[in-house]
Amino acid sequence: MSVTLIRPVSQLFDLCGHGKPQFCKLDDHNHCNHEDDNILCGTIGLKGCLNHNDKAFVKAYKSNCMKLSCKVCLDRVCKAKAMKATKRIEVFKMPDERFNKVRHVMISPPPELNFDRDYKTIKEFAIKSLKKVHAGTSRSMGGVLIVHPFRTDHCGLYKRIGLHFHFIGYVNVDKAKVSKLYAKKEIPIIKDLGERFSTFKTIRYALNHCGVAREDAVKKYKTLTWLGCLSYNKKIECRVCKIKIDDCVCNYRDNECPECQMPLRKLNYYGKMSLSRIKDKGEWIKDEKLIQHLFQNYPSDSC
Repeated sequence: MSVTLIRPVSQLFDLCGHGKPQFCKLDDHNHCNHEDDNILCGTIGLKGCLNHNDKAFVKAYKSNCMKLSCKVCLDRVCKAKAMKATKRIEVFKMPDERFNKVRHVMISPPPELNFDRDYKTIKEFAIKSLKKVHAGTSRSMGGVLIVHPFRTDHCGLYKRIGLHFHFIGYVNVDKAKVSKLYAKKEIPIIKDLGERFSTFKTIRYALNHCGVAREDAVKKYKTLTWLGCLSYNKKIECRVCKIKIDDCVCNYRDNECPECQMPLRKLNYYGKMSLSRIKDKGEWIKDEKLIQHLFQNYPSDSC
């Protein structure tokens, strides 16, 4: 007698922060600028502007692979993605002021769907259910849907199978309609967690324990899904620079020299003095001995 084990949909994902960090690309001589087992993620580097005669603008930074699976970069990646998502949500101007409030909604499909439905079907069921209970038109709903494959167990660890979704964005949940449709078993559990006073903190919290596609998965699914009036096929412009929000350059002023506005370049330092005092906000250096040992790092195959 043969026994067939059914793999739950949650097993298509890993918990964020449980992957391996990114390693350096070695040059032709197997050389790398870092010493910690050639790990690139989290290493401190320098970037700055050397276009001035008697001074140099230098700032410190940490290498970031921008992957939610990386255990080293997770906190910085969550912050970066939350900032980007927050800007996309808040820059959108809802036509109706009644719906111009960012809310947090949790959608929990029945546990048995983990075993007899594929992930795409479950996600579509969650999105359609949210649209059913929205008290408004399709133009007044939009935001980001974040997948969470696990729930906390009795020890507070995210190991218990329980696929659910967090929606952060514009939506007006009709609680009476939720009760009515749930009693008919037409929708899953939908819980409106209310208006958010900080969109950034809410998205960052949701990303801190989200699911990421397993590296050995045949088909990989995205962690974040934009839908409704904020989906990627909608043209959303920045209110400041008036260009598409994905191509907006308003947030890149931190990567420019404050005096000449030229882009900051990666720098290599070959001196013996300690540069630990260099701040991530950047500072002007006038020490000639220190400036003489700073060299601009041009793009190459090595790190």
